[in-house]
Amino acid sequence: MIAVACVLLSAALLITPPPRQRRRLRLLAVGGRPKPVPPRALAALCAGTAAAATWVIVTLAGIAPVIALLVVGLTAVRRLHTNRTGAVRRSEMTVMSEALDAVVAELRAGAHPVTACGTVCATAQGSAASLFRRAAGRARLGADVAAGFASAHDQSVARQIGSAWRIAEAHGAQLAELLAAVRQDVRERLAFEKTLHASLGGARATAAILAGLPLIGIVFGELMGASPVHLLLSTHNGGILLVCGVLLAATGLLWSDRILEGARR
Repeated sequence: MIAVACVLLSAALLITPPPRQRRRLRLLAVGGRPKPVPPRALAALCAGTAAAATWVIVTLAGIAPVIALLVVGLTAVRRLHTNRTGAVRRSEMTVMSEALDAVVAELRAGAHPVTACGTVCATAQGSAASLFRRAAGRARLGADVAAGFASAHDQSVARQIGSAWRIAEAHGAQLAELLAAVRQDVRERLAFEKTLHASLGGARATAAILAGLPLIGIVFGELMGASPVHLLLSTHNGGILLVCGVLLAATGLLWSDRILEGARR
């Protein structure tokens, strides 16, 4: 394992950024003008840090803590990705609701649908801007506008808008009223998402606390003189117990997240 760590450190040194890029990093470190750090420099820094940390941990405590830290890191990344996905989904729904507000207002004021979409895409953000920009462009070219909504980021809302547009074209219904119904549906779904997210916050916190209880037990064990840290980091059986405990805690966290995600569906 030490050899592996040395190989990783050698690879990090080989891909170390040239002097010009190192100068950019120094400017960032001393508070100079912010400049984007090249991905190669970030990769070198991460690889070097990981190699050094792996070498130190393996030398002092063996391979078990490295495996445990890897499991903890992957679990944390997974949970952060899940939380970020939910936040992005709620943000997109909020932006879509505001864009539909503007489209409905323009249509009720007597604007042509193409003009309303063009006006909204200039002020909207995210997927809503690209959605209505695509609709306006297809309408100007004489293409099927309803079919263009299928490739949007938010597929469910896009299909609803496309269906409303198709009904208005085929049956002469007022597009403003149909889009107002879609807007109301988006608002209700957004309110449900926020309520559910808030109500499940306690369950998520409880799962995190239960996963962290073994750490409290280790602290109390050290205070009582049982030396659990020495057992976990310095013995073969302790390393096995450490890895198994971390795997069980991570599995419990991910399982609880899956159950809570199922409640949203």
